Amino acid sequence: IRLTPSVCPDNPLGALQTASRWAKDLHLPLEVHPNFAPISTEALLSCLKPGDIYTHTYHPSPVGILDEKGAVKDCVWRAREQGIFFDLAHGVSSLSFPVMEQAFAQGFYPDFISTDLHNGNFCGPVYSLAHTMTKCLAFGLSLPQIIHRVTAAPVHGFGLKDKVVAPS
Repeated sequence: IRLTPSVCPDNPLGALQTASRWAKDLHLPLEVHPNFAPISTEALLSCLKPGDIYTHTYHPSPVGILDEKGAVKDCVWRAREQGIFFDLAHGVSSLSFPVMEQAFAQGFYPDFISTDLHNGNFCGPVYSLAHTMTKCLAFGLSLPQIIHRVTAAPVHGFGLKDKVVAPS
């Protein structure tokens, strides 16, 4: 569910609660695109269940992962402990290098590394998944950590381990 005001202008918390109920009833993970939603990070995360995904983890908005002093919010740490996944999901305005730098300095790394690659950003700033992976390398993640977050972590996180076919 995308909670940005341009897409969900009326009652984003109600929309999130409805989407969360549907995802639970369908036994599917819910992915939340929170950028600039007019609700608190704590309210947003309280609607998620283990296995759900908070995407665009390093976006620069009040509903983001950092408090006003630049610390990772307690509710974000608790959500991770409860099994909520955090996806990098690099998009046009959804990756702030200062936010990423502050979070990485506190040991808050993404569970998954993906892109929000679409027609409006493949010519920059996203370019490709490989380019996004290289940005993570520049921020201090090792290549094995990056490869894991692009491949194995999502497979295990979504319970797809038994569905992956190994190359022959």
